[in-house]
Amino acid sequence: MSITSGGEEPPEPGEKKKRKYHNTRKPDSNKYKIFTKPNYKRLFIENTNSEYIVYVESTEQEKVGNKNPITFTNLITDNVKGVLGVHRINAHKIGITFRKAAAANNFLKMEDFLWKNKLKAFIPSYLTERIGVLRFVPKELSNEEIYKNIVCDSEVISVKRFMRKEEGHLVPLNTITVTFASTSLPQYAYIKLFRYEVKAYIPPLLQCYKCLKFNHSAKACRGEQNCSSCAGRHSYKECDVEEITCINCAGNHLAISRDCPIKKQKIEEKKAKFLKQKSYATVVNSPLTFNEKSFPVLPKVTDKVKPNDTLDTKLIANNEIIINAIVKSLVELGNKSESDGPLTHKKIKEIFLSNLI
Repeated sequence: MSITSGGEEPPEPGEKKKRKYHNTRKPDSNKYKIFTKPNYKRLFIENTNSEYIVYVESTEQEKVGNKNPITFTNLITDNVKGVLGVHRINAHKIGITFRKAAAANNFLKMEDFLWKNKLKAFIPSYLTERIGVLRFVPKELSNEEIYKNIVCDSEVISVKRFMRKEEGHLVPLNTITVTFASTSLPQYAYIKLFRYEVKAYIPPLLQCYKCLKFNHSAKACRGEQNCSSCAGRHSYKECDVEEITCINCAGNHLAISRDCPIKKQKIEEKKAKFLKQKSYATVVNSPLTFNEKSFPVLPKVTDKVKPNDTLDTKLIANNEIIINAIVKSLVELGNKSESDGPLTHKKIKEIFLSNLI
């Protein structure tokens, strides 16, 4: 009997028939596991476009953001070098800004100080990393193979393949994400000599299924349980209210509906945020635009040149680089003592230019 007819050939005399079994293991479970650079630690690199901010949280779930600012600032400035400023991120998180990348990186290594004060410190990924998408990458390539063979302008931190669930099993797709240790995406990445275009990755909008607000998960939620059907203070499983009300916009739809105008707005905000992070190629290849203020019309030979004493304050006020340089310079000038010698116009100018670079 042929195999295609649904039967199978009988075993030879004296030969034991092999037992049929079902493989319950997930196929290629390790092959498609996220591969991350061994022993990778997130650190700042000098002279990058980002600020040198380190986040600090309590290891005891204490609300450090609500602590006495004077006490907390004194604790930091008395023990940590190179601190430029301290600010509140939220009730559970504090941000510490450093003057230099080395100072921020050194703070992360102060394990005894952090352990003694029940704190943990880390650099937020958005300050040092960017995630790009590569399409049409063959499924037979494992994440580790891709990591070991990928070449681009930026250091690669991790490789992850998109998976789709079909009939209870995860099926690999031809799309991968690559995390780069850079504040801008490379235009291309190469697997051996095969070139792939790198697109910006826009993660899906997180919606908490506990409080039904956005940008956090139920696991990390500290809010109250809300109903996705009637907006009451209970689970949807316990709801007996017939009228449907969205807790976010008060509309006649479920809180998890894609038709919610608040949810649509949040999705667009997230897209705008990630698309704003331009790639290196976008910046380099962007066309030059004519600006009369930057390139004014030259006067005629017979015209008298009038000195331009006007200062466009709007341009300065909207330029974060200049504002940050001014703030850093003022702080540095305020910290100088008499032993450093008299402050001259030249010294002030040097301090400002060093912070501007």
